[in-house]
Amino acid sequence: MRHVPYRGAAPMQTAVLGREIDVSFDTTSAVPLIKSGNLNALAISAAERWPDLPDVPTVAEQGYPGYDVSFWVGAFLPPKTPVNIVDTFSKAFKAVAEDPKMQTLLSQQGRIMTLTSDQFAEKIKTETERNATIVKDAKIEIE
Repeated sequence: MRHVPYRGAAPMQTAVLGREIDVSFDTTSAVPLIKSGNLNALAISAAERWPDLPDVPTVAEQGYPGYDVSFWVGAFLPPKTPVNIVDTFSKAFKAVAEDPKMQTLLSQQGRIMTLTSDQFAEKIKTETERNATIVKDAKIEIE
C-alpha cells in the first residue's frame, strides 16, 4: 500500500467512493456511509467492536492478537504545573466526560475511556514504546 494524505475524512471518503483509492483507515464519520451500504467496513482497529457496527470484527479478531490502534484525545498542561492546578483540571474534565449528554456524544466516537493523569501518562508511554518498536523493526525511515 502507498500512503496518500488527505485533508480530512470527507475528501478521503470521496476518494474511496470515487474509486481513486482502494482502501482507507477512517473514523466514526464513515459509519453513516457504512450503514447506508456505500462503504464496506473490513475491521475495527480498536481492541473492542464499536456499538454502532456490532457485526464488524476487530483486527485482533481477524488474526492479529493485541492489535489496538485507537484515536484518543487528551489535555496537556506545561511541565511543572502545580499539582493542585493539575487536579482542578482533571476533576473538571472528568465531570464533563461523565455528564450523560457528553457520554451520548462521546459514545458515537467509539469506545470511551476516562483516565486519570497518571493512567494517561502511562498510556502515552506504552504507546510510544510500542510504536518505536514497530518503526525500528520495520526499518521505517523518514524521507
